[in-house]
Amino acid sequence: MNDSINLLGVIKVFLRRKKVIGILTILALIGSIIITSESIMPPYFKSSCIFYPSNPLAADQQSLFGEKEISSLFGAEAETDRMLSIGNSPGLSNFIIEKFNLLSHYEIDTVNNPDYLIKVAKKFQKNFEILKTQHGALSVNVWDTDKNLAADIANEVVRKMDEMYDWLVKGNQRKVLDIYEQRYNQQQKYVQDITDSLTSVKKKYGTYNILMQSEVLSNSIAASQAELSLLKARLKLLEKFYNPADSNIIELAAMIKGYEEKINSLISPSSGSRFNLESFSKGVEITSVLEDKRKAAVEELNQIKAKYERYLSTINQKISNLFIVERAAPAPKKDKPIRWLIVLASSLGTFLLSLITAIVVENYQSWKTKLNE
Repeated sequence: MNDSINLLGVIKVFLRRKKVIGILTILALIGSIIITSESIMPPYFKSSCIFYPSNPLAADQQSLFGEKEISSLFGAEAETDRMLSIGNSPGLSNFIIEKFNLLSHYEIDTVNNPDYLIKVAKKFQKNFEILKTQHGALSVNVWDTDKNLAADIANEVVRKMDEMYDWLVKGNQRKVLDIYEQRYNQQQKYVQDITDSLTSVKKKYGTYNILMQSEVLSNSIAASQAELSLLKARLKLLEKFYNPADSNIIELAAMIKGYEEKINSLISPSSGSRFNLESFSKGVEITSVLEDKRKAAVEELNQIKAKYERYLSTINQKISNLFIVERAAPAPKKDKPIRWLIVLASSLGTFLLSLITAIVVENYQSWKTKLNE
């Protein structure tokens, strides 16, 4: 069999069948040219957007406020893998299909085709890819017959990926923010409870201005005691010269009694007076304790509020999670199909297939005889 199929034999077969082989090859050439015409196989333009994921710690509130150092602004392998997952997610493709009305653009029949959603998704995925470059960046590639639309879709894909990644990264920060918000509300209520208790104590004991009231009370007691001592001394002196029934002695005794009652009301706990040394001292003690507790509670409330506002500002920061190296732009020339390659492959394939068929036909009988032997 090897002797019968040699180069010379192949050439002889070709020469004998060259007309048929030539016709078939020319027909394949013409057919491939027709098939690859723009009316049948429209040109597709490719647009690419290249970017690097950023380090999520770069947007962390501790890093933003200088409390923590970061090693690099660029993301690691984990960030790249997350971006790839987002880029290949059904949610992203559904968003693009809806935003750019690809059902209409791809001319998919939504009335007679019940699987039109699957069909449009498959066609989009066929003309879309996201892959990692040799330098570790990510490249979003989109093909379309409209070169401007291809660029718009590629850029929108990257924008949406940034948005989805941002939501993913900030999900944990939102949980922390919720915790701080709960703590803030609880602490605010605690401060209000202490404030209400403090107001009630001040109203009960009259301790509105401790320093001034202490000074007034002390001065009032001291002045009353001094006046009482003076009146008693005068009474003792007058009693030596006047009758106890004398009006001066009676008047002086009444004044002494009045000052004694006044002093008693200022210092005796049983007097019932609000402006009383014993009651005031007790009120001062309770008021001081409550004011210290309120001061500490307010300080803690302010700390929680500061952390809450910092986390809130971090979440509300519109910081991109991507470093875009190259935005997608309309391609200057088509990317596919490569017509000359299709025509060449079709013609060459037809030529070889025709030649092999001719060889088989001419040698079939001799091969059959040899096999039977």
